[in-house]
Amino acid sequence: MPRIITGLYKGKLLETPEGWEVRPTSDRVRTSVFNILHSWLPGKTVLDLYAGCGAIGLECLSRGAKHVTFVERAPEALRVLEANAKRLGATSNALIWRADVWDVLKGAKGSPMDLIYADPPYREVDMERLLASIDASSFANDDTIVIIEHDYSVKCEKGTEIASWRCYRTNDYGKAQVSFFGRTASFSQEEEENEKQ
Repeated sequence: MPRIITGLYKGKLLETPEGWEVRPTSDRVRTSVFNILHSWLPGKTVLDLYAGCGAIGLECLSRGAKHVTFVERAPEALRVLEANAKRLGATSNALIWRADVWDVLKGAKGSPMDLIYADPPYREVDMERLLASIDASSFANDDTIVIIEHDYSVKCEKGTEIASWRCYRTNDYGKAQVSFFGRTASFSQEEEENEKQ
């Protein structure tokens, strides 16, 4: 049973749905990802795609994120997610959408998010489609960071460009890989500024 690692809700256990369809991000992966994000995350807005039991988004709130929008379609996962948010007292800073990720990215209107975290079922990972859909959505701008957790067999190397995103970091954790993306335009601007100096 996963628990919140640190912050406001440190040590709180999270209920998980029964069955194989929901695979919560491991404590090891979450610890590593949030060690990278820790000083940047407070005050940020987050879109948690394929939210499952809410482990990622609730960890974000525990560590000072301003608001998290959770997207999940499985009824049992939604029940557990809502129960976890209520148990932690996190409902005032959370919005839970019962919806398909692709439908949300295609049709929903919303403000750009600072962080978009996606943990799709490993057997359904389509990195190019997912990044292209995020690219075309209203949830991303040039400052948005996208993190995708995926199976190690779907390799993504640093410097890879997909849609308007550039992979700037990848971490391997056994069978899981976590890839970090930023808008290519942001990197181009940084490179131009570095050249002028």
